[in-house]
Amino acid sequence: MSSVYKAMKKAEEEQSGTQTKESDALPLSELTSLAQGSEADDSITVRISAVEITDLKLRTESRIFGQDENTAAGTEQFRLLLGRLLHLQTRTPLKRLLITSARRGEGKTHVSANLAITMARETGRRVLLVDADFRKPDVHKVFGIPNEFGLSDILRKGRDTWKAIRKVKGLNLYLLTAGSAIDEPPAPSSLLMLKEPLDEINPAFDCVIIDSPPVLVAADAPLLAKLADGILFVVGASETPRDVVIKAKGMLGSVPVVGAVLNSARRVSDRHAYDNEQDKIHKHKKEATENGEAQKVLDGIFR
Repeated sequence: MSSVYKAMKKAEEEQSGTQTKESDALPLSELTSLAQGSEADDSITVRISAVEITDLKLRTESRIFGQDENTAAGTEQFRLLLGRLLHLQTRTPLKRLLITSARRGEGKTHVSANLAITMARETGRRVLLVDADFRKPDVHKVFGIPNEFGLSDILRKGRDTWKAIRKVKGLNLYLLTAGSAIDEPPAPSSLLMLKEPLDEINPAFDCVIIDSPPVLVAADAPLLAKLADGILFVVGASETPRDVVIKAKGMLGSVPVVGAVLNSARRVSDRHAYDNEQDKIHKHKKEATENGEAQKVLDGIFR
């Protein structure tokens, strides 16, 4: 007999004047736990419903897939990535995911934004995208929203985390931007203090995606990684040397790297104007070889 059923049964018997058997009586501790759980759920509902709603104002250069037929190939790639992550979640806790790269320009924010919007759109899950790259914040630019109040303000001024979150209209996607500009990078102790606000809002979301600074650019990424359940590593195809990727991966400590994304890989299906058919065939073979070699390197590092 479940605790909830016992509580309801006891209330019915008391109202009818009958006495519940001692063996069926619900302990006070369980009643308290049920009440507290209900209150927590109510509090989350109130908080979520009060979040500011913003329109999706994507810029052309944002490269968010799924908006038109021209982005169908990219959309499918992120669906595949999402499917693999969802499968991984059946075997290991992966609610809080940190996305990073070795260096700038490899596309970590591009991957973070597309993965977040794909998950919200395809699964209906409540997804929060957090911009924790204080040195070069980009999430607000991608989605065309203000950035005057966000994560940095929560750290510096102890502001209410919920007031900094915005919901994208028509989607179960929520955004927490990096916040107002800071003169100096946050101290390690400040970054670890992010655990408290993240833990506070964590129960309200099915997945929290953290867009982190690149590993070799700042000391932030290894510290932020401690707040995540796993890491998704973005590697720019034909851009980042193997030893650079290995060095960055080694700096992330014991937090598991659950996968890697080869970004900006050349599309073998692209069509260009060539003098003859043989040149075109040679071009496609060359692109396929480059992509394949890059993938082999990635597999060797993250196996």
